[in-house]
Amino acid sequence: MSVAAIVLAGGDARRLGGASKPDLIVGDDTLLDLALAACEVGEAQPVVVVGPAALSRDGVIVMREDPPGGGPAAGLAAGLAAIAEQNADDFGAEDLILALACDMPNAADAVPELLQAAAARESDGAWLVDDMGYSQPLLAVYRARAFAAAVQSVAELTGSSMKHLTAELDMTPVLGFHHASDDVDTWQDADRWGARPWPGPIGEES
Repeated sequence: MSVAAIVLAGGDARRLGGASKPDLIVGDDTLLDLALAACEVGEAQPVVVVGPAALSRDGVIVMREDPPGGGPAAGLAAGLAAIAEQNADDFGAEDLILALACDMPNAADAVPELLQAAAARESDGAWLVDDMGYSQPLLAVYRARAFAAAVQSVAELTGSSMKHLTAELDMTPVLGFHHASDDVDTWQDADRWGARPWPGPIGEES
């Protein structure tokens, strides 16, 4: 079984006034680096970051969906294409794709359980279900073949929702890790996390 990862880091962060969300610092790390640490917990390789070239990291593939700003479904499809290229378009029956948004500082806590659930059950993957009962398709592990088929079934990925992309997938819910999907989506969230842009405090131009 191999695990690859796609980290979405290319949103326009409108509710953060256009600040670079992946570069927000929580504790001693940027949100992007916390997401990449979650990929390391899953021993994922390759890791594809879908976002601006400025987010480049050693050992990580950074690329954009075409056109940029096409939304999470388009971003995941672009990341999947990059992984398929690395694998010569041949996904094995047990190959898994870890899909993460870059704005969940605690995502790593749920990754082992998601991988275990996705590998152990006859489903198309596993995703976290938060304490409100909402599925989190961007904190999830998908079986690569099923996910690739879902991507191919969507006629227009740009602007498509994750609900549309995953509508036909049979996903195993993972409960008890709702804190792992707590995200940084607004400045109020940022204050709660103590997040700040690099290199200054919240609200200053970086």
